[in-house]
Amino acid sequence: MIPKNTIYEWSKVIKQRSWTFRDNLSVGSTNHLINLLNEIFQASHSNANINQKIITPTKSVHSITDVRLNAGFHFLYCNQQNIVLGHDGYDNYQAPWDIDKQTSIFLRRMWAKGMIEFKQQDITGESNELLQCKETIESVRVIEGSVLVNIIRNFTYGEQEVLKEARTLVYTNELYNAKPSSSISTIPQAEVEYETTIKLSSEYLLRYSMLTYNLHKIHYNKSYCINIENLPTTIVHGPFMITLLMHWIHQLKPGLKLKSFKYRNYEPAFINEDLTLAILRTTDAYKYTLVIYNRELGKKYIEGTLLVS
Repeated sequence: MIPKNTIYEWSKVIKQRSWTFRDNLSVGSTNHLINLLNEIFQASHSNANINQKIITPTKSVHSITDVRLNAGFHFLYCNQQNIVLGHDGYDNYQAPWDIDKQTSIFLRRMWAKGMIEFKQQDITGESNELLQCKETIESVRVIEGSVLVNIIRNFTYGEQEVLKEARTLVYTNELYNAKPSSSISTIPQAEVEYETTIKLSSEYLLRYSMLTYNLHKIHYNKSYCINIENLPTTIVHGPFMITLLMHWIHQLKPGLKLKSFKYRNYEPAFINEDLTLAILRTTDAYKYTLVIYNRELGKKYIEGTLLVS
């Protein structure tokens, strides 16, 4: 058990800090991500069912200067610098730290939940236009032997505030322990408006890691996953699942004006598992429930509420 005063001393220091990342919207990054997403959804078409609507692939950006910041694409930009890496390969700049010993405190970190506010729709600009993100630590909470760090990210483009993101990372020394199969009968088939099933390979995860400058070993190093964190294989990125959901609903309902997406991750999604993306029916025309699950395995990976205007 980590002494609470160690966490307290670190949290006092870290909450006083802020980080500003500057980036440029990139035609290359946008096209690479669009191509990756199109490949994934096109591969799912052979498994289409009556609730699945086949989507037309998004066209790549043809102009060398015109770049569109689609929903979920902000994960491409203003990312960690990967200068001081933890043993797990991820940047330690916001990780709980023993100030006296100058050492890391926790073995593992996981993406737990988050929220995205879309303050501007359909941001389109020049490839050399500056996108800026300011990060702060909103809160640090100790729950039993784990620490939850809530990070706020405010994006500006030119003079406009375009997006606000909150993300919560959980730090722990507990090794992965598979949950017993749970019943997800709380998602009746009759409530599903659309669904599609995809499968993510290790190559897909590696390509997304490269696009988002993410060196976290749990996404590409199977040996590390098995021998260090007790995971059976590599894990799908939390942001990747959000991007998949945002891209999918945008293709199904291109006229939607997004306000916010609030979500929670329930358990890790592994490579080569069937991941069913679903939009659930609702009586509220301005609210959608989005979920990724596997009914056969009894797993719910992520669920969120999308508000539109």
